[in-house]
Amino acid sequence: MTGLALSLQPKPFEPAISIASRIAMKLCVPSVSDCLRDLGVNWPLFRSGQPKEIEHFAEIIVTDSAALLHESLTPRSRGQFSFRDHILDRRAVNRREVKLCPRCIMEDHERDGPLGRYGRTYWQLTQFRTCPRHAVPLTSLPQMPASQYVLDFARVVERNFVGRVSEVVEI
Repeated sequence: MTGLALSLQPKPFEPAISIASRIAMKLCVPSVSDCLRDLGVNWPLFRSGQPKEIEHFAEIIVTDSAALLHESLTPRSRGQFSFRDHILDRRAVNRREVKLCPRCIMEDHERDGPLGRYGRTYWQLTQFRTCPRHAVPLTSLPQMPASQYVLDFARVVERNFVGRVSEVVEI
């Protein structure tokens, strides 16, 4: 299979779902789920973090699957997740809302523009309430109408954060 050479590569601490969201935005596809389906990736399996689908996606975008898996939350038995070779209880993982560090997002934007804004896996961990880099509180963005959109990081940030930048960054 020939890979799709997209000029976006994963950033430090970026999970597979975030890079997929940025690629969907770059390709002007309305949602990450539509984009992945168009690329031949099984959206429900990818969304849940199944390693085989993340590996398939990595092959399509021509990137290191081990790096994507390392930064992604993968499901385990009994509602647990695996992250960086650690087992996490379901309560340790927040997959219901988008949390971010406003300063990280602003730096991403200043460095690489709108497609440079990306999610960090540790923002999804409930024990993180402040940014480890900037020591500012993480911000929760408004929920979207459909639960699948909480995983479409690039779109949620574009719709809900960009207009509020000045009020949020003055923390």
